[in-house]
Amino acid sequence: MMSHMAREISLKYFSNFRCVLLVTEKSHNTEDYIAASIDGYRLDIEDEQLVDNIILKALDEKCHGLIFQVSDPVAMVQAVTRLSRRSLARANRRFFFIPVDVPTTEVKKDRHAKYSRAVDQVLAMREMNFFPDLVMARFEAQNASSPARIELVTHRFVGETSYKDQVVLDIWTERFVFHGLAQFFLFRYLTTL
Repeated sequence: MMSHMAREISLKYFSNFRCVLLVTEKSHNTEDYIAASIDGYRLDIEDEQLVDNIILKALDEKCHGLIFQVSDPVAMVQAVTRLSRRSLARANRRFFFIPVDVPTTEVKKDRHAKYSRAVDQVLAMREMNFFPDLVMARFEAQNASSPARIELVTHRFVGETSYKDQVVLDIWTERFVFHGLAQFFLFRYLTTL
């Protein structure tokens, strides 16, 4: 489910970039996440020092699309913020965070509830002042009979007091479709003009 959504978003919003960075926490079949026609780095988190070096290299290589599938998005936002300051290349990058796996058991539901709280924490972070193009996927609360649904959320980024308000951009279902026709990253440009 995650790979289909990530692939569709990478094709629609990241295909014109020089390269894309995909960071995953567990060894997944990441070939499905980004189309083969898009150049980039695929990184499985193992050694923190190595991760920092590769992310910094990708930032220096002008990778403007960054996709993260990690269980601790707060720590990753902090790391990217720190590394962006060290990067030689300055750019407006697009960030897309997706959960690690699909909830099917109570343990996974608990992990995804924790991830959803982390999404709220990320969108309230001070660092969001420097992340205008950030979209995060989180599992929508559901009952046992409803199909899995993923909300794509961001922060408003504009307004004196409302810049950290959350905005639900769209819903992705297990049928591999979006419900609306939202322009995820175009939203920033329209609201800041």
